[in-house]
Amino acid sequence: MYRDTFVVVALIALGAYSTLGFVERDFLEDYLQPLDVGIRNRTYDNFIDDDKLCSRDCTKYPEPRTCYYKFVAEQYHAMGPACKNCPMTREDCFSPQCVQADGIERTVLTFNRLLDGPSLHVCYGDRIIVDVHNKMPAREVSVHWHGELQPKSPWMDGVPHVTQCPIDGNTWFRYDFIAATPGSHFYHSHSGLQLFDGLSGCLIVRTSKEVDPLRNQYDYDLFSHTIQIQDWLHVLMDDKFPGYNKNKTMITVKPDSYLINGMGGYQNPVTLQWTGTPFAEFFVKPNKKYRFRIVSTSSTTCSFQFTIEGHAMTLIATDGYPILPVNVRSLYMAGGDVYDVVITTNQTPRPYWMRVQGVEGDCAVAFQQAVLQYEGSGQMLPPTPNTEALFNSLSYIPELNNMRKPCHENADNVCLDELRSLYKAPARLLGEPYKQYVYHIGGHMFTPEELYLSGTYHTHYLPVSGPGVTPGGGMFSDTINNKTNVFPPFALFGEPYNPLIEKLKCPDKCDPWCECMHLIKLPYNEVFEMVFIDGISNDFIKMDHPFHIHGHHFSVMKLGTKDDLNKPNPFAINPENEYPLIKDTLPVPPAGFAVARFVADNPGFWVLHCHFQNHNMAGMVVIIQVGEPNEMIPVPEGWPKCGNYLPPVRIN
Repeated sequence: MYRDTFVVVALIALGAYSTLGFVERDFLEDYLQPLDVGIRNRTYDNFIDDDKLCSRDCTKYPEPRTCYYKFVAEQYHAMGPACKNCPMTREDCFSPQCVQADGIERTVLTFNRLLDGPSLHVCYGDRIIVDVHNKMPAREVSVHWHGELQPKSPWMDGVPHVTQCPIDGNTWFRYDFIAATPGSHFYHSHSGLQLFDGLSGCLIVRTSKEVDPLRNQYDYDLFSHTIQIQDWLHVLMDDKFPGYNKNKTMITVKPDSYLINGMGGYQNPVTLQWTGTPFAEFFVKPNKKYRFRIVSTSSTTCSFQFTIEGHAMTLIATDGYPILPVNVRSLYMAGGDVYDVVITTNQTPRPYWMRVQGVEGDCAVAFQQAVLQYEGSGQMLPPTPNTEALFNSLSYIPELNNMRKPCHENADNVCLDELRSLYKAPARLLGEPYKQYVYHIGGHMFTPEELYLSGTYHTHYLPVSGPGVTPGGGMFSDTINNKTNVFPPFALFGEPYNPLIEKLKCPDKCDPWCECMHLIKLPYNEVFEMVFIDGISNDFIKMDHPFHIHGHHFSVMKLGTKDDLNKPNPFAINPENEYPLIKDTLPVPPAGFAVARFVADNPGFWVLHCHFQNHNMAGMVVIIQVGEPNEMIPVPEGWPKCGNYLPPVRIN
């Protein structure tokens, strides 16, 4: 992981973990953490001196602590009775258990009646214990700790039917792991389409200043300066999958708006009236440098642009991994992207708009605002945003990863493969890989006969209608190399020797299409190259497929366009780039390709998937088995099992 600086602390913490085992709930109550750190609460920015608080100064109190949380997963409501007279009475929008979202009433899924969910701020090496109580009787749930590699607890990765059985309604499940991957991360439900509807939150793993390579880049790194951006619909995502045939607005899986830290307003596109609900606010003092951690938990196929009026951003980390700092005027982000930036508050003290804007076509309809507020300025923003020309003053500074225009050798746009990590890659990562996998991203369109008259029940959905798409959107499953993944009925990690694994696996080649368990086996500790080629995007539909790998991270070796595919040796990397960008989620350019490498050094069963949730749901997934079962850490004693119940039947 190129992080030798942190090895000693990790070994101490993980050694403690192995001896502690599971502990009883009444004992854990002494380590229960508050749920209101960071999001909309500035109280903890002053580092409260508490010997059991995990949201602390990691330099002053570096010793690992136990951080216990209780999550209650519920089907809840935005703008429900808890919001009282919101937005007419602004204070009511901040009432206990009021979920305002963008001011439109709808059903939501929440952890602890918070949107976004509780923010977890801990120090590197802390032990995180989360008891999840699923109070959704008709829904299963799971929690994936996105960005945490789980090197000593791979069965805590939170993927149903891979690392665990799903958490059934009215049951509890305890996640217990060491915060062993420093940086800005997040967590979210990995069950169904629940990320769309609110089950997510930030997970920030801080280090002491002595080992932080970015410590000289900023003056403040406040808990309240964590920004979570989510695309938002005004109906449950269940209504969009597989989608309605006649009602085109229900087929379209595009956001109605965005949320910033679970807040914002909505402007009716017909009446132009705003809901009047409060925007998120972030407070700063003049002439200081602030670190902001920006997390995208978006789920649709829309990318978005993040900009701050009048302020450039110095990008210092991607997906938790530090980079050589780069100044940019805006960030183009897809689902799963995480960027740390530094903002210098050297402008005239007043409020400034932050803006999230959907990119291109139908996506451009959705947007959201927040406020960067200079303390003591005595000025207030107008009640309705007016964004004309607000964000054009920094045109001399490049954008980050705008895949709608050239970037290589273009001073106005910086591609991800042009960024440089602060960690030197191992020499073998730049040599010949053990094996290369070329993954063609596509879809299988069903005929009515195949879908409805074949006596089968194929997973499918109706994607957006529009130019270049079959009228009505067609009936699709998503594929990687013509394979639509189907998860097994049991959890692979709990039963690695189950004979059903070989029976359910996809064949090596599928022509024209297979629906099966897309599993590949990788030898432990070898270098692999993944090439992702987007075969879905065209001149009318452009998607930055964000591929997320669990349990590992990518070294980003190369990005290319459609035209680059026609050049000789398009996937050849630059072996002189000894500091390739490190990321766990890699957006693939529309109709182009991405080349990434990683060392398979974390034995277990992991998933590699598109972070567009409808693509994930419809089969755009690869299950990666790293190593043999005897090389994997066994699950704890009593680990729950699941599976089919098909006992033999005797007929007299």
